[in-house]
Amino acid sequence: MATACVLAFGLVAIYQAFFTSLNYLNHMTYRLHAMVLLDNKIEMIQKQLELKDQINVGHVNDLYSARINNRDIDYEYEMSIEDIENIDGVYQLSLAVKWVESAREIRISKTVYIFKLGKTEET
Repeated sequence: MATACVLAFGLVAIYQAFFTSLNYLNHMTYRLHAMVLLDNKIEMIQKQLELKDQINVGHVNDLYSARINNRDIDYEYEMSIEDIENIDGVYQLSLAVKWVESAREIRISKTVYIFKLGKTEET
């Protein structure tokens, strides 16, 4: 009888560890995807600034949906672009991505400075 209890307890512990590791793996997958989204959005805004020579200052919210591991994940961007005083052409970009995972809201953010690279003249 004691052997059956020990085996049952061991089996339950193994299943719990397995499902915990699956949740952690899913969390890391969603997080890596969100980090790539942040980097891509920063690059897109930097390119927009270089091509159009201007950028819209203010707050913007945007949605992005992705299918990861047969689940639809809705990522929400929160973006703020501010002009840096006394420095012409340099902007502070604050970007955050959030999503809902297991009834919790997860949020990661980055703040970077972007600027237009000027053309250098060779003499």
